Amino acid sequence: MGHGGVLLDCFCVLLGCAVITSALLYPQESETREVKPLDGVWKFRLSPADKPDQGFDEEWYNNELKEWINMPVPSSFNDITVHANVRDYVGWVWYQRDFFVPKRWQQDNIGVYLRFGSVHYTAIVYVNGHLVTEHYGGHLPFQGEVTNLLNYGVSNRVSVAVNNTLTTHTIPQGSVLHTNDTDMYPKGYILNTYTFDFFNYAGIHRPVVLYTVPQSYIDDITVQTDVKGETGIIKYEVSHNTVGNDVNESDHCKVLLISGSKILLENIGCSGELRITSAKLWWPVYMHVSPGHRYKLQVFLVSQDGNYLDIYSLYVGIRKLDWKNGGLKLNHKAVYLRGFGKHEDSNIRGKGLDFPLIVRDYNLIEWVGANSFRTSHYPYAEEILEMADMLGIMVIDESPAVNLEHKRVMEELVQRDKNRACVIMWSLSNEARTLRQQAGPYYSELVNYTKSLDDSRPITFVTNQGYNVDNALPAFTWTEDFQVDLMKRHFKAFDILRKEDYFIGEMIWNFADFATRQDYTRVVGNHKGMFTRERQPKESAYALRARFELLAEEEIKKVSKL
Repeated sequence: MGHGGVLLDCFCVLLGCAVITSALLYPQESETREVKPLDGVWKFRLSPADKPDQGFDEEWYNNELKEWINMPVPSSFNDITVHANVRDYVGWVWYQRDFFVPKRWQQDNIGVYLRFGSVHYTAIVYVNGHLVTEHYGGHLPFQGEVTNLLNYGVSNRVSVAVNNTLTTHTIPQGSVLHTNDTDMYPKGYILNTYTFDFFNYAGIHRPVVLYTVPQSYIDDITVQTDVKGETGIIKYEVSHNTVGNDVNESDHCKVLLISGSKILLENIGCSGELRITSAKLWWPVYMHVSPGHRYKLQVFLVSQDGNYLDIYSLYVGIRKLDWKNGGLKLNHKAVYLRGFGKHEDSNIRGKGLDFPLIVRDYNLIEWVGANSFRTSHYPYAEEILEMADMLGIMVIDESPAVNLEHKRVMEELVQRDKNRACVIMWSLSNEARTLRQQAGPYYSELVNYTKSLDDSRPITFVTNQGYNVDNALPAFTWTEDFQVDLMKRHFKAFDILRKEDYFIGEMIWNFADFATRQDYTRVVGNHKGMFTRERQPKESAYALRARFELLAEEEIKKVSKL
């Protein structure tokens, strides 16, 4: 069997092993770095259903695609065209575009990386016909070095093979049926089923960029913050890749802490501690008059002769989480979560990154009086979390993974979001089958592993209970009246539980209606949202707003007394 149909575990045998590189620092421009976006309209082609390996057999990555159509990047490919075979396609699709690389990059003797914010779900990347990297599972960034694969001063070509087939070995999981009944299905048609309750959107979902780094460059930065009295503490560690004797090991990093345009502190060394007296802390909305405050941590890689080899800036919110003694506290104050489970989902673009939608959603979060959300059921785009950091919105960061790949995905997730003040918990999974006997040892090992990656945040996972277990239900389910009545009954229970330290918040399912697979259990999607898919409020949104405004007023009164 080839690449098509079912994804094989032996990709390296089939393709030759590329170096798989997880993306570390988010690409940014500085005095030493450049970023070239590759978003736009790409060429796109489906592999024939009866010849799923045709693109590999004919080496489409070595030539210009034929019989292609236009496809925007970033976006899901499913809802862009008017063709059902594109919307429902399962298997290999191909993306391709040409791009120009300046001659100067070669003359400056710099390194060049090609980075994808997220591709669903399996991606194999080629530049000028050469294999660059491959990545399994969506929702998280990956990259590969292309320095020696580029043609400088002329046109280049990137080709990406993407597969959305879900099997028992993919993230998330699914099952595959190869249909043999040609009376009911076209030749080669694949049925791909899955149990999760949202549509299996696929494609290049987040930004694609080329970015440069100097020969000796800052590879990663890790920060942890603490609060003692009125003193804010930032512990930092910088890793770097260096060439030759460019760097003096005794003083190869300089770190500045900046507020606005003012330098507050300076430190020498690639690891250290910064203490800020009378620090401005990172607070969530409604807990402080100035939520979301962050300092600029500017890191310099310094050569022996004092020249700056690389410069990278990281914005850091100083806050302290405490959950050891019951409840959840942030900066020594009790936190009560008011929020949602959400989805990356919208008309036309599916799960593709959409800045207007991001800003609209945060405006609705503010309008309803919420202070948090969960990234159900997968990590959201870095750009979404960046705005949460800025606005003071707390985030429960959720993994999409199960089974063998769970540890790897948690490692990639923690690596990506470890420095974000807004991320207050790691969620290991959604509605897992925790009643099974093997769940105990499985999750115990996973919790311990995640703690080894980051012990500064609590760890959680999501369970559910069938609606028929609860006998407080009105007679007519699934109407807006039912939704409001059900919410109010929950609110009464929550008000009783709020007196207990362990009860730390309420997150409703779901923020907005979203697309699901076509099935008799879902008529034109899932309609449990407080807002429509077009982000218009329902009756339940107004009820939730009234609830959250009362809770916010309580929080504001506490702040005013401080």
